Amino acid sequence: MKILLCMPPTAILLGKQWHTFHLGLGYLAGALKSEGHEVAIFDPNVLPKEFFTASQRHGDQISEIGLNDEDYSHYVWPGYVYALRKFSPDVIGVSFKVIEIKLALMICRLSKRIFP
Repeated sequence: MKILLCMPPTAILLGKQWHTFHLGLGYLAGALKSEGHEVAIFDPNVLPKEFFTASQRHGDQISEIGLNDEDYSHYVWPGYVYALRKFSPDVIGVSFKVIEIKLALMICRLSKRIFP
């Protein structure tokens, strides 16, 4: 089974970048891989801005999947579309803190549009 583990773009939306990824997702990914699953982690908070510029060049725009909401206007969201389409997971997991619930729900809404 292909599993994509995601983090909300909290740091990016605050204009910052983290330099370490979520250790808990790393442990979870390791356990899942040991059980034979194919796992990827998408944490935009540790990715360079160039990743998102490249994803926009691939035409992964939010408007083409019917989410024209102004909440998705930040450059990070086409990066999610790109990662979702490129990996094409069977299952998507989102790790978040309570304060990030809105961002986590946005990831879920975006994921559901791409993989109904």
